[in-house]
Amino acid sequence: MCTGGAIHSALQSNDLQLSHVDFVNNTAGQYSGSIFLGESHVSVLMSEVSVSGSSADSGGGLYLSRFSTDVVLSSCDIRHNSASVGGGLVSFVEGLTIQNTTVDSNVALASSGGAFVEGAVGWLTLQGSFVSGNVAGSSAGGLMLFKSGNVTIESCAFLDNEALTDSGGALSVGNSYPQHLLCAQYCSRGGRRSSN
Repeated sequence: MCTGGAIHSALQSNDLQLSHVDFVNNTAGQYSGSIFLGESHVSVLMSEVSVSGSSADSGGGLYLSRFSTDVVLSSCDIRHNSASVGGGLVSFVEGLTIQNTTVDSNVALASSGGAFVEGAVGWLTLQGSFVSGNVAGSSAGGLMLFKSGNVTIESCAFLDNEALTDSGGALSVGNSYPQHLLCAQYCSRGGRRSSN
């Protein structure tokens, strides 16, 4: 299967909800080992969803395409996934909220061990979450933000993430505009928080 080893949601829908679901050891050749989200979803809520042991070329655990406008990950667990880019997840959605979620021990051969987030006119809100133990072969061990317009990171911990050959062990910011970094802890190995 090319995209979405477990779920490939590519039909236009007003909303999508996943609650108390475990995705384990799923694989896709191209996008998202477990959950691929495409086309127009007005509202997406994933609550207490666990994604682990999944792999793909891009977005080991989740791949959220640019056609959706409001995606919320609440109390989710994204662990031990792998990809070339975005070991835990890749997101291009217009608005992404991640709250009380753990992104842990994911691996990217290139960049963005934990997550890669790009949203040219959208927003990212990261609250009360842990980004820990993720590894990238080049840059952004924990989280890479690229072309994201409004970014709020509040009461989060970035712990023991590692960028092996480049900067951004915890967080790499490229052409993004973080507006609020509140009570965020940056404690990572093999790199530094970068802005370029």
